[in-house]
Amino acid sequence: MDTKIKKEERFKCEDGKPAAIRMAQLPDGSFKAAFFVGRGKSQSKRFSFRCTTEARALESFDTLMKMFS
Repeated sequence: MDTKIKKEERFKCEDGKPAAIRMAQLPDGSFKAAFFVGRGKSQSKRFSFRCTTEARALESFDTLMKMFS
């Protein structure tokens, strides 16, 4: 199984940089919700949660949205 993006929100940070919050299912069946800044090769992960269930990953996604968007 490849990494599969399940949910994504794109927005701009206060400084105008592009950002995204993504929730993905990983090849091992676990999930990750992560906050990224930038695009393409300049994109960097700033914060993430790794979860064993999709429900917990969705909660983590919502938490990241409240924190960063």
